[in-house]
Amino acid sequence: MEFKIPPFVYFYGNYDNTKKGNTYTGSIGTNPETGCFNTVTFCYKLWLTKDEEDPDSIMQLNAKYWYRNPWNSDVKIVDGDSEVFEASEQGVRTAEKWLVKKMTEKSF
Repeated sequence: MEFKIPPFVYFYGNYDNTKKGNTYTGSIGTNPETGCFNTVTFCYKLWLTKDEEDPDSIMQLNAKYWYRNPWNSDVKIVDGDSEVFEASEQGVRTAEKWLVKKMTEKSF
């Protein structure tokens, strides 16, 4: 299974105009034919943050993951965690490795 996060330029692409940049989300485990029916899905989100009010603040890349239970389950979202990384190409690759590690911990 290939897991690839876009390059840093994707996240920074519109930052100057929006002060938010681009968010990237995805999931692993969704069946192309049945969707999330009777399967747990590994979901993730990455985005940039910077405190614009504080001129000394540094831009950071945030990554978050969670597990979504099957759509017909009583509990939809379980577990998950978040981490902050350097806002750079190296930070994106480090976040990608972190997400792959978390994904494989649950046998996806």
